[in-house]
Amino acid sequence: MMRRPSDADRGFATVQFVAGVGLTLLMFTLLANVMVVHWGRGVVRSALDEGVRAGARDAQPVEVCQWRAEAALDDLLSGPLRAGVSGVACSMDEQMVQARVTATFDGWLPGTGAWTTTLQASAAREPDP
Repeated sequence: MMRRPSDADRGFATVQFVAGVGLTLLMFTLLANVMVVHWGRGVVRSALDEGVRAGARDAQPVEVCQWRAEAALDDLLSGPLRAGVSGVACSMDEQMVQARVTATFDGWLPGTGAWTTTLQASAAREPDP
């Protein structure tokens, strides 16, 4: 016959259960951090692509490239993610418009470090009409 738990035993959580829940939440946070960093890299890459495409068809490609890439970053990133993206550097030669940026996304937990990446994009310049 099973004994009925007393009122003193109700709501008791073992140390193993609390540790298991804590580790599960820790792993979930790390996975979410990796997903956000991956998304942030995609946003930065898209902004660079948009900048060089706009610059490839304009008479002043460097200024247009920088303005368009920064505007795309401002639209899609905010807060600490945007603060980690340094200024977009656009350049051009006779045939290509190029953009480069370094992004640093801080880890959400102590000891995870920062995620730093340098991305670049290029597009062929369109001939003047």
